[in-house]
Amino acid sequence: MLFMGYPIDCVFVRPVAKGSDEHEVVAVRRELRPWTGVVWFVRRARGAIELSAGGAAQAGINVGDRLRLVRAEI
Repeated sequence: MLFMGYPIDCVFVRPVAKGSDEHEVVAVRRELRPWTGVVWFVRRARGAIELSAGGAAQAGINVGDRLRLVRAEI
């Protein structure tokens, strides 16, 4: 959270299977404050998704949910 000027939500995920685009949510940290929001090690997490503050609740994301992550075509 260093150098961030606004709060965020952080969703920690792990792949369901090797090479799969489906990921299990292993932790959600909501409303992390800028400059002082510290996120400690999250066991089993292999990636993190940053959302605007309140984004995880708005999307209904909770621990145990499965998310499909696909590469965006730009």
